[in-house]
Amino acid sequence: MSRFGDPEWGRRRGGRLTPPEGLGVLTALIGKQLRARLGSPAARPARPDLDLALPDSRLVQDALDHCAAECAPDIVAHSIRCYAWGVLLADLRDIRFDREALATVALLHDIELGRTERRDRFACLCFACAGAEGARIFLEARAASPDRVTRVCDAIARHLNPDVPLQPYAESHLLNAAAALDVVGAGTRALAPGDRERVLAAWPRGDFRRTMQAAMRREQAAAPTTRAGLLMQLGFGGLIARAPFGDKL
Repeated sequence: MSRFGDPEWGRRRGGRLTPPEGLGVLTALIGKQLRARLGSPAARPARPDLDLALPDSRLVQDALDHCAAECAPDIVAHSIRCYAWGVLLADLRDIRFDREALATVALLHDIELGRTERRDRFACLCFACAGAEGARIFLEARAASPDRVTRVCDAIARHLNPDVPLQPYAESHLLNAAAALDVVGAGTRALAPGDRERVLAAWPRGDFRRTMQAAMRREQAAAPTTRAGLLMQLGFGGLIARAPFGDKL
């Protein structure tokens, strides 16, 4: 059975939201905002001993090389930060996950972001679902296991959903939360200042705000009926601009 936003949904719907799906996204976003306003849990002490480096494996190195070849430097740094944020969030919430799988999804999740000129290569207008299709090709060319392919593609396709539950794949949940943290600052208060500073020092944000805003505007213009298009209509660009990281537009 397909889930909203997953690769099968992308192929079936072409990434286009139905009116009820769009309303569901809006309702979920309102609920998420209300929960955030009610307060976040107090930050735990910093974890300077927690390993945030990408795993040393051939698959992860290949994914990093692919990301660097396809993406702007600001998106490469964003992708690595997403892995680091995911590790920190997993530690905070006592979530068990596969480090190689999380690193792979983080490095591949925005390969198609803003690449609207080549969307006709894929069966889906949505950059996240197109990215999942591309990730499947990338992984199958490296003889990845079917389970690894499924986990990675699910996480990439669904990372634009307002929320992704922990089951069935922890990596999907963690990428969704980590990307929201890095792009708009969602959940930053739950992390210790020392942990935030360590990630930002290792992988600086540079001109990420402008890069992300420009890419999302291209998505909105080319694919207004997708999740990215709806998010931009709902003011996502302003949330990017106001993300609480100290860097300025």
